Amino acid sequence: MSQNTSSERLKLPRLLTPGALLKLALGLGISALFVFLLLRQLDFAELIKHLREAAMWPLLLGTSVFLAGYTLRVYRWQLILRQYNPDVTLAGCTGPFYATIAANNVLPLRLGDVLRLFAFNSRLGINVRWSLASVIAERGHDLLILFLFVPLIYMLSQRSINDKSETQAYLFTLLPLIAAALTAAVLLFPRLFKSLLKWLLGIAGTHLPRKLQEGADFIFAVLDILQSLAVPRIFSRLVAVSFLGWCCEAGAFVGAALSLNTNYPTQGALLGFPLGTLAAVIPSAPGFIGTFDYFTCLGLQLTGWSREAALSCAFLSHLIIIVPVTLIGGLYLMLRPPMLTRTASDHRDSTFAVRF
Repeated sequence: MSQNTSSERLKLPRLLTPGALLKLALGLGISALFVFLLLRQLDFAELIKHLREAAMWPLLLGTSVFLAGYTLRVYRWQLILRQYNPDVTLAGCTGPFYATIAANNVLPLRLGDVLRLFAFNSRLGINVRWSLASVIAERGHDLLILFLFVPLIYMLSQRSINDKSETQAYLFTLLPLIAAALTAAVLLFPRLFKSLLKWLLGIAGTHLPRKLQEGADFIFAVLDILQSLAVPRIFSRLVAVSFLGWCCEAGAFVGAALSLNTNYPTQGALLGFPLGTLAAVIPSAPGFIGTFDYFTCLGLQLTGWSREAALSCAFLSHLIIIVPVTLIGGLYLMLRPPMLTRTASDHRDSTFAVRF
């Protein structure tokens, strides 16, 4: 279902508000803190030795498997968007997907997600509401799979973990399972949030300010879209594709571990994979500098890796995750710059989408 666009350019909501600048400063500060924690009392000569001795072929193999995972993530996005526009293609989704991830890697405040909301809608034949719903659905399925990976990999790595404790077992098994259950509930039952919001608006009274009512209508529409993605046929496919995609993305960590000339267990890289990836929810500098590396190292060190070897593996994993996607997405943006035109339905939704 294609949307006709007018020639009027989309007026984006103001992004650099005082609150956004405060969030940016907080992210930079958190990144600086984790970089400091990583580098203090570090043997830099040993770190450089590990990096110099890294073999190239495991890195190339890990990159290839990682990019296969990204193809599955693009396919998942296509599955979501086809519920609105059956004509959207995998090729049509690939460039915009890489472009928005590339923007997130180099720009602050996750501006790549903002780009996803507006920049490619006319090209894909969708609107802001479906753009936002697709981002929420993707993030939800990503969190669900990653939360499940933590206890699974932790249990499989028991022989390699040196210092076990009851508290550690709770942190790596019970808490992620609870988080996964809550995430699944959010994905499966958006109608409950719609009912709750209607109830809260009912308490507020029937004469609501126009802006508030329009914002509520926008949220209702997004929740209805998410509910349409919760039907078993679609939900099961999204979960399956998400699982396979993240299995492939673990290849970046395994490839980095295999490239190093060490005898440390590869399970450490697998344990660092969900921890480092989940660290993306922590405010940080663009590219998740510091946060990703710290928590990836945490998983590696639990299985006996030295700090220098763990940081080498985290650094190489980070390169595999950031560099290819940023280059591909940046090239797409250069060759096919986004046209910020708007559809009739996007006229009112742009501000609500950014605030949501």
